[in-house]
Amino acid sequence: EMNEQSAMEDENGSRPVERRQDLPQLQRFAVPANHPAVAQSLFDRKIDPPMFGDYAKVRSVKAAAEILAIHPEELAGDAKTPRVLLARQQFGAGFSAVLATDLLWRWKMSLPSTSRAPEKFWQQLMFSLAPPGGGGLRLVKASPSAALHHAFSVRVEGAAKSAAPTLSVMSPDGAQHTLALGESADAESDRWQTSFTPDQPGRWRLQARDATGGEAHITVSVDAQPRTAETSNLPPDIDGLRQLAQATGGALIETEPVFHPPSPTAAIPEMKRTHPLWNSPWGMAVLLGLYGIELILRRSLKLL
Repeated sequence: EMNEQSAMEDENGSRPVERRQDLPQLQRFAVPANHPAVAQSLFDRKIDPPMFGDYAKVRSVKAAAEILAIHPEELAGDAKTPRVLLARQQFGAGFSAVLATDLLWRWKMSLPSTSRAPEKFWQQLMFSLAPPGGGGLRLVKASPSAALHHAFSVRVEGAAKSAAPTLSVMSPDGAQHTLALGESADAESDRWQTSFTPDQPGRWRLQARDATGGEAHITVSVDAQPRTAETSNLPPDIDGLRQLAQATGGALIETEPVFHPPSPTAAIPEMKRTHPLWNSPWGMAVLLGLYGIELILRRSLKLL
């Protein structure tokens, strides 16, 4: 629920009236009983299942379509069939899909900032629409950035589970060695993972190869310090700042202060305040006195 300030006034017109905006509660996607195998990867119960706030009511789905998700409670009209929320159908070599809910932004905002559940859902959904068997061998960076003397993790995907792929790394000076890959914790997965610690900055090349001859490679840029999102870890550009200050008529604050405080022995000039002569209580009293005398004389001489 959200509080919204309205421009309306009450009956007396004295103060604004607050009105409450009710938002629908988030509900989780439900998987039909005869769901296809791809739905299992989209709505894996090991991670937070997607949640939606609102949705469009679909009248029906085509005969060749696969229903991947349904409404957990509401049924469609007289047919008494669950409302369809997500469905896909083959189109060319891949698939097209229809998502009848909102873009799941409220679900994302309700999760902790460290949760990657929405990212995984959208990735798995895009993968499910790609042509089958078109993935091939892939190298995925598991660390956000690579830094000198910091472990960098990498993951190999798409390799056959029966035979482990090989992964080699080449340093900027041309030295090459093979990394030992470990199996993923998920026994049904085709993922292999490992990590290495760069000992020199520059561009490192990683290359993976599987038993079928498939290859994949990536290039990793290793910096002297870990790169974060808040700062680029670069020193300030003093020369650039000085040129900018000169171009705008300013100056950089060096080690010596630019503005010096006044000396305590310097004489402070006397401050003078000016005001109009008529703005004086004594002057006003004299004027009022003269006016009173004039009134008395006019009355005594019968000039009024």
